[in-house]
Amino acid sequence: SSPSWTDPAGKERSEMGESVRHKLADIDGHAHVKYQFMIEPGAKNTAKWLVVGQLHSGMDRTPPLEVKFVGNDKMKVVAKHNKGGSVVEKVIYADTQDIVRGKWYTIEIDADLNTSNGHAYVWRDGVQIANYNGPIGYSDQQTTHWNMGAYRASPSGGETFAINYKNID
Repeated sequence: SSPSWTDPAGKERSEMGESVRHKLADIDGHAHVKYQFMIEPGAKNTAKWLVVGQLHSGMDRTPPLEVKFVGNDKMKVVAKHNKGGSVVEKVIYADTQDIVRGKWYTIEIDADLNTSNGHAYVWRDGVQIANYNGPIGYSDQQTTHWNMGAYRASPSGGETFAINYKNID
């Protein structure tokens, strides 16, 4: 909660992000992020959604690219864009196994935020896990920036959650 923003009831957030908003026109819509993360040991995630990394749109709108968990400990990568006034969401990677808590993972993201012909390529520990080509971002989006941390719907199981980051580039 702050003078400029308070999350509605049922949402929890502890994030940090870039203070610089990169103008899409200046970077030709292209963003590159590399970092390591480790989710601390604990109870499995029961939050309906839990975002742990996002290329944000800089608008009051869901991010065009998210690394997240949806009611479990299986990682997903989701790309979004607008079409006809609605947000279209596409899962571009979905784990079949739980991540290992207490293990450091290296994530690298190469994204081109373009609503007609963009891409999102994602590697985890040097192995490409997502190779998406298609619309990504919003037609009225002007900037992007990287956010990371825990942003979630309040979990049905009431569990705590802790995530660590290092080597952020």
